[in-house]
Formats: sequence, structure tokens, C-alpha cells
Amino acid sequence: MSENLMEVVKPKMKSYVWLQTSDGSIQQVEEEVAMFCPLICQEIHEKGVGSSKNYAISLPEQVNPAMLGLILDYCRFHQVPGRSNKERKTFDEKFIRIDTDRLCDLTSAANSLKLKPLVDLTSRALARIIEGKTPEEIRETFNIPDDLTEEEKLEPLKNITDDPHIRLLNRLYARKRKELKERAKQKNVEVEEGQVDERSVDDLLSFINGRDQESKGAKTTKNKKKNRRRKEQQKDSSNNLEENSKKEFNTTPAACNKGADDSVLVPCSTNTSKLQDSAPSSISRNLEFAHLKISSVKIEEKPQTSTTTKTPPQYPKAKTPPPPPTPLPAKAAASPSFGAQRRAEPTIPTLIFNVFDDIINNFVDPPIRPSVDPRHVLSHNFAPVDELPPTECDVIQGTLPPCLDGAYIRNGPNPQFLPRGPYHLFDGDGMLHAIRISQGRATLCSRYVKTYKYTTESDAGAPLFPNVFSGFNGLTASGARGALAAARILSGQFNPANGIGLANTSVAFFGGRLYALGESDLPYTIRLASSGDIETLGRHDFNGKLFMSMTAHPKIDPETGEAFAFRYGPVPPFLTYFHFDKDGNKQPDVPIFSMVRPSFLHDFAITKSYAIFADIQIGMNPMEMIFGGGSPVGADPAKVPRIGIIPRYAKDESEMKWFDVPGFNLIHTINAWEEDDGDALVMLAPNILSVEHTLERMELVHALVEKVKINLKTGIVTRQPLSARNLDFAVINPAYVAKRNKYVYAAIGDPMPKISGVVKLDVSQGEHRECTVASRIYGQGCYGGEPFFVAAEPGNPEAAEDDGYVVSYVHNENTGESRFLVMDAKSPDLDIVAAVKLPRRVPYGFHGLFVSESDLNKL
Repeated sequence: MSENLMEVVKPKMKSYVWLQTSDGSIQQVEEEVAMFCPLICQEIHEKGVGSSKNYAISLPEQVNPAMLGLILDYCRFHQVPGRSNKERKTFDEKFIRIDTDRLCDLTSAANSLKLKPLVDLTSRALARIIEGKTPEEIRETFNIPDDLTEEEKLEPLKNITDDPHIRLLNRLYARKRKELKERAKQKNVEVEEGQVDERSVDDLLSFINGRDQESKGAKTTKNKKKNRRRKEQQKDSSNNLEENSKKEFNTTPAACNKGADDSVLVPCSTNTSKLQDSAPSSISRNLEFAHLKISSVKIEEKPQTSTTTKTPPQYPKAKTPPPPPTPLPAKAAASPSFGAQRRAEPTIPTLIFNVFDDIINNFVDPPIRPSVDPRHVLSHNFAPVDELPPTECDVIQGTLPPCLDGAYIRNGPNPQFLPRGPYHLFDGDGMLHAIRISQGRATLCSRYVKTYKYTTESDAGAPLFPNVFSGFNGLTASGARGALAAARILSGQFNPANGIGLANTSVAFFGGRLYALGESDLPYTIRLASSGDIETLGRHDFNGKLFMSMTAHPKIDPETGEAFAFRYGPVPPFLTYFHFDKDGNKQPDVPIFSMVRPSFLHDFAITKSYAIFADIQIGMNPMEMIFGGGSPVGADPAKVPRIGIIPRYAKDESEMKWFDVPGFNLIHTINAWEEDDGDALVMLAPNILSVEHTLERMELVHALVEKVKINLKTGIVTRQPLSARNLDFAVINPAYVAKRNKYVYAAIGDPMPKISGVVKLDVSQGEHRECTVASRIYGQGCYGGEPFFVAAEPGNPEAAEDDGYVVSYVHNENTGESRFLVMDAKSPDLDIVAAVKLPRRVPYGFHGLFVSESDLNKL
């Protein structure tokens, strides 16, 4: 047996989580068992707790040690895949053979842990207990006190303290009063003493839950024969429901849950876990007995076609100082499905193809490496969220400066469906998180970019497109997924000619249009409504002049309004350069054939006269994919990196010049300009050390910001490190693009892709000096994203370069709260001048853009 195979079958050590019950006791539980409870799964993935005794997960007060023991027994049995329906049914029948009080406590505890299958099981058991019993017998069964006279029983009681006893009794006696009135109307009907209540369990639960409208006109006495037949039908229906429940357990070895506060799709701890498609919208009625609150029989209702949110503000003048933070019980974050749309049920061909997809994901190419394991990649605040309609935010510190009137929009990956197999951070569907600001008020909105991929998969009710960065590892996996994709195309499930991109990388504004960008496809035009909502207008090909794809990092010259861009690919020409005029009209392509190998060109830079490209050691590596089982994109240590320079308005590549720069690998650029009367170019960019880890082990990557100077006459290249810190996602004042700038604002990797703070660099300082002049660390357990600079006086040529504000989304992993921070760019500590508490968390993402109110009005 080969060593690689030995590694695959090598048994893994068991993982454990720590749980704390309501009495304060702490116990250690197997992770695969504990993760069967959706609430525990959610706590682990969102807050990162449970890894040690000091950070134990605090369970709800309904879960005492005895109830936790029962629940864990239930989970241990049902989390094991492959059990037959008969085995599960036998276990369940024995499991619920406990006294009524413990059954009530168990239902309440399971409901607090969101363990729906157990709640349904115990609720059906409770329903069978009260079936056919009178209200008095029900009260006696559940020990509900009876201290009322017969006359008082017919009058509703005042329920000042919201006592569940009184609420239940009022419902029972309301039904009783109604029955007496109906009997009085029937003059020829004599009231029979000692009448036996022969209603079915559905009728009884209906009037307990206040659904009297469904029983209007019902006769008070029923034919015993018909009633017996209905009971038999009900029993058969209940058995069928139990069988269906067992089938769900058997096909889904691990539970997945939507987060209660932010609609998070939480993956559970198993390689073979699958996404449980959301059932049709249903409402669980509450049946309450004393300390018990249980979810009763599910009632199918029509899905809501719209959701209500807090009305977007009309933006009156903000008060100073702002009010203190208040709880948000009525806001969008309170609903787990807020903004979510009901997805279509998968078709038969989709289900068939999904079976083959599962075989590939579980047996041919399972997500073994951490870089493509969804449980690792989508942990903590990388977990996806649902869409959020425009929702008002609270300014909890300071006031929002007037120059921020407009919108800050940040793009990032947010998979629509929980991955069925390998998943890389770059593979998620694009979601825009926009905070609209006007007159000191803020509104947050989160919407998917409605790409062709997103809408096609949403209509199909399942993922259809293969993941580019994680789906093609090794010849066998690539061949299998390629064949499956071809089968889906031939069956008409999707057409790659309409685009396969995710639009998940950045946002750009030029030519009077706003775009969501991803380098594997054309741009998608978007707009922001006055309410703050985000709309996708469609895929944009610039009147048929742009095809295939475009970089996610176009450069806009603030003085001319022109935009410069490129595309790259695996077939010649490996690099194509082009630009747009100030009105957004695309100019002819300039193919660069002097790039002889496909390279990973994520970003570039421009000066007033040149465009600068970097041919780095990361590129397309088909041989590694075929023989090494690796990704088609990888590092080549033998390759010498080089920098290419071409005139900004070149018609062809005849003036393209290349300069070898050993050891210089850039992913992002910061800025570039010309010096020495145009005889030299200067470029600022983070140099990626240990470039071989860029896609697989990002936490091992260190980015060193360097100043690179190229003498165009002599060909001499000099490099100067500007800071020893791990810095990337760096930005400048946008007014200084393509000309000399002094200040840079960069994100601190701790390690990447998590960002623990932001620093300000003065790049005008001499050599061999640390250029950091200001910094802001977000705090323990707090991480942000790419910073963005917003000028205090845009358009004022006399304003200082650093006269403005640095903004970013920041998430606190200890509390689960996200904020929008506004920092003073001129202060030595980047002082926070305003903080906005967001109605729900904003996941970590990629690149953002601030668009002024005047530019938004042009859209």
C-alpha cells in the first residue's frame, strides 16, 4: 500500500468539545456527537468556543445534566450513518418511554438546542398522551393547578405575568364557551351529561393553539364510527411521518443549521455532510405547559412573499451626541431567514447528477487538505450569511463625517449553497455589503451579485458549476468533474457561454457605471437605490467589445477619468491589455505575446505614461495537476519573476520591455509613478515571501511592502523594503493614483487572511528605515478587512494628502458583533471618530470602494 493511500486511510484522533449546562457543570463530549445539535454547531463555527474547558459552550437554561445525557444518547445513535429505518424506529420507540414530566423537560431542552427531529419525536409522544382527553384530564396529566370555580372557568383570566398556565386555561375555556353557545342555538338538541370528548389529536391541538377559525361550523357531537375511521387515518399518517423522519436521518449523517441571528449556513464536522435543503416555509405552534415550551405539530402555510424591515431613514440631521446603543429585537437580524428567498426544488436530472457529484466528493476527491475543507475554510466569520434588505444601523460612537455621504461597498465570497465537496476561499458567490450614509444616518444592505451562475443554481435549487480553485486537483478528479460538467451542459442545465464567473472580488466605478468584478468573467453592472438596496443590472460586454474576462483591479486615472485593465488566461495570448475612455467606451485589445507562459496576473499598476505588469512565479501548472494531484494554479520555484512595462496608449506590444526581478512576487500593487523626467519608474507593492503557500497555506504567507525603482535607460532595478510587518490589501488616497504619493494605508495580517489592524506608512522616508507612522490594532479577537481612504475634501487640490478618513468593517469574534469603523487618517493612532453597530455580522471579504452621493446619483 502506497504512502499516499496510507495517509488517506489513517484513522484520525477524536476531537472533543466542552459543554456547560445550566447548573454550571462542565463535561467533555465527542465533537461529532455534539455537532449533531444545530445550536452547538452554530456556537462553534460563529464564536469559536468549546475548544477548551475555559471556553466551554454555555447551553440554554433548559438543558440540565440529566437532559443533556438523554440528548447525547439520542445524538450518538442517530449521527451514525447507515442505520436502517427499522433500527431508528425501534430506538425512538424505546427512547420516549419515560414519564410525562421528563418527556416535557426533554422536549423543552431539545427545542432550546434547535434539535428539530427530537422535538418532533417528543411532541408526537405528548400529542398521543393527550389524545381523546378532556381539558380537565389534560390539566391533571400535566399538573396544571385547578383553583377555579365552575363559573370562573367560563370567564377569561387576566394574564398580567404572561403565565403559561393561564394562557392555556383561557384557550381551553374559550373553546368551552363557544361550544355552550352553539348548543344553546340548537333548540332541539339536549345537552348530554358526562359527555365524552372524542375529538382527535389534531382538533385538540388546533383549539389549544387558537385555530378556532378552522373549526367553525363543526358539530359538537360526532358520529363515533366516522371518528374511529379518522383516528385510524391519523395513526397511519403519523406512522408515515415517522418513517419519513427516519429516512432524513439515514440520508443525512450530520445536521446543518441556519444561524439564528444571522442566517449562517453552518457546516458540521463530517466529510460526508450534505446540505439539507430548507423545507417549505412552516410555522411551529407553541404548546406551553408550566415551565415547558415545545414546538408542536408543524402546520404547512404559504411562504411569505415579502419580509418587513425597519423602514430606511429619511435622513434628518443627526443629533450630537448620538444615542447609546439599544437592543435590536425588531430588526432584520432577529430572523434567521430574513431576506432569504424560497429556492426551487431540484429537478430529477439535477438530483441524478448530484449523486455522481457526491461520489466524486466523497470517494474520488474528498476535501482532505485544510485549504479546501469547507469545515475549515468556512469557519468563524468566514461562514456565509443570507441577504439582508436595507436595515437601519445605530451610530454608537461619535458622528459620521459629511464627506462619507454616499456608500461604502465591500465585495467578498459567500457561497449560496453549502459546498458538497472541496471548497477554496476564492470559490464563493459574490456578495456585496453596502453601508449607505446620509446626514449622519447609516443603512446596511447585503445582496448577492445576481450572476448567471447564481441565478441558474438558484433556479435549479442546487449547485451546478464546478469550483475552479478547488475542483480540479489531480487527473482523476479533474476528469471526473470535467465529465460531470460536460453532462450538465449537454443536458441544458447551464451554458458556459453566458459566463461562469462569481463577481466576488472587487467593485469599480468608471464611465458612469458601477461594476462588481471577478477576473474569471465579464463585469456585472450594479446600482444602489435611494433606499440603500443593491440591484444587479446584468452582465456587461461594452457593446460586444469585451469578451471572456477582465481583471478585478482596473486602474482609474482620477485626472482623465480613463480606466485601464487587462485579462489573462491559459491559452495564448496569455496577457491582453486594453483601456476605456472617460465615457466607458472600450478601446482595442493589445495582445502581449512576449509573455510566453500562463501566469497568475491578479493586479497591475499604471503611471501617467506606462502600464506595469508582473510575471511572477505563480502560474498555470497542468503537469502538477496531472501527476502531483495538485491545483492547476501553483508556484514554479525555478522561474525568475520579471516586470513588464508598456506605454499606456500602446497600439501593439512592440514597445513592451521586460526586466528580471529575482524573488519579487506581487499579488496586489499599491501605486506607481515616474521619476527623473520619465527615465525611471517607481512601484509600491507587497512582495509575497514563501510564494508556494499563497493558495494552499495563506497563514504561512508574509507580505513585505517594497518600493521598486526601474531605470528605463540602464535597466537597473533597485528594491527598498518599507516595513517588516506582514502587510497587504494596501490603499492610498484615490486622487494620487498614477502619481507620486506619500502615504499608504495597509492591512496587518495576523496571519492572512485575518486582518488584526491597519497601519499608515510614510513611503517618502529614506532607505533602511521603518516607514510606519501610525497604526490601529482592533483588539483581542477583533478582525477587519481591507481599509479604504475617503478624502475629507475630495476635489480640493489644496487639501493635504492624508486629510481624510480610513474606513473598514470590523468583526468581534468574541461577541459575534460587526461594526463599521471610521478612523482619522491624520492622527498618530488612527483614532476612531465614528463607529456604527451593524444589525448583523458582515463576513470577512476582499476589496471595497467608497462611492460619493454625487456619483451614486449618476447611476
